[in-house]
Amino acid sequence: MKGTEQEMGSIMNEQCRIVVCHRRWIFVGLVSREDGPAGPEIVIRRAKNIRRWGTKNGLGELANGPLEETVLDAAPQPVCLHPLQIIWSGPVDLKKWEKHLGPA
Repeated sequence: MKGTEQEMGSIMNEQCRIVVCHRRWIFVGLVSREDGPAGPEIVIRRAKNIRRWGTKNGLGELANGPLEETVLDAAPQPVCLHPLQIIWSGPVDLKKWEKHLGPA
């Protein structure tokens, strides 16, 4: 968890990322670290929930955009998470994800 906390702590500006959370929730969107009412939060704007990866070799295949078999669902906007809810986060290509993200 320490590596993830350090990684998420370094996010100051919005970056397009896949975020894996507790209880199997996986989101993609514009991620930033902000001060919330209860302390630091990870905020995901234009978030989509990744219900089905559609990959053959793991989640990393989605770094360059969703695949034909990938299923994305709407998510409430914005998604706000406590930093300890994050299991893993990885950057993705915004240009390839832009048209698949939620509304601006």
